[in-house]
Amino acid sequence: MSILICTGSLFSEWQKNLENLTLGNLEHHQTYSRLSALSEDICQQNSAGTDKLEWKVFTPQDKYADKATQLFSTAQNEPIFVWADTNSGLFLNFWYATAENAKFVLFYSSPEHELGSYLKAHPYDTAIVKKVIQAWITRTRAMLTFFMRNRDHSVLIDVESASKNTIGVIEKINKTFDVELNKPKNTMRDHEEPIFQKYLAASLLFRNDTVAEIFDEVRSAATVICDSDLTIEDIQKRTENLIPVFQKAVTKHDQLVIDYSNANEELNMAILQLHKTQEELEFYYLKECETAAQYKKLVESLQQTPLLKLARLARLNEQSRQSNEIHSQVKNDGQL
Repeated sequence: MSILICTGSLFSEWQKNLENLTLGNLEHHQTYSRLSALSEDICQQNSAGTDKLEWKVFTPQDKYADKATQLFSTAQNEPIFVWADTNSGLFLNFWYATAENAKFVLFYSSPEHELGSYLKAHPYDTAIVKKVIQAWITRTRAMLTFFMRNRDHSVLIDVESASKNTIGVIEKINKTFDVELNKPKNTMRDHEEPIFQKYLAASLLFRNDTVAEIFDEVRSAATVICDSDLTIEDIQKRTENLIPVFQKAVTKHDQLVIDYSNANEELNMAILQLHKTQEELEFYYLKECETAAQYKKLVESLQQTPLLKLARLARLNEQSRQSNEIHSQVKNDGQL
């Protein structure tokens, strides 16, 4: 049986990458969940508080060793058993001692990737951001230290490489540990942080010498690194490289604001025209109602007046008209 123990940082999506590497959900095996529960219990007992961002590297009590060894033995019928746990990276020497012939796959991420992943899912808080950076330092340093002492039993892999070059990473793991992880049909799509979070992360890490030193060390020692990291650059250089990309994003944002403003202005004009048209329609509607009322009144009047009376009134009106015409004619002749 081959045992692969995998760990990584808190916020980068290394576990999703690992699921792709192993072709499916890792938690199907009962031993998997029991080991994770044991790891959590050990951390709770040996770390101060429940805040994982403040947990440090430690050595567990001896009482946990027998239980861990027993759990690993329950998976001995499996040709290969893969267990992934973020907490295990804080006490890797313990697992090395309790899991016979275990191999370790250690996923590291860039500080920008780790902090950017955190900022993508959480609101900005200065105090917590400092804790996230410190947690990255603690866990990355622990993985690096273990890897340097146990190169024959471990690989140190960049998270971005696991996304972009899945097949290459699997081939490296198979060759190093003489195992047979199957190659997936499709490589996992890379998940880039939004440019704002990435730029903000780089800015927050700017001139952090401790972070820059550890990251350069882990990349120099790594088994597999991202293609873009083949040339070692300090955080200041990476920040400078991000500036034109960020400025381009800002320019695009400004143009979108202008386009929105223009569209909003056109919308307001259309609304005003609509209101004007509505007022005209209301005016003609009221006129139509008034005409209809007059017509109705006329019809009612005609219906109530006898036809004979109407004829008499018409005849009298005609006689009066003719008399007026004769009178006018006589008057005109007298003047002549």
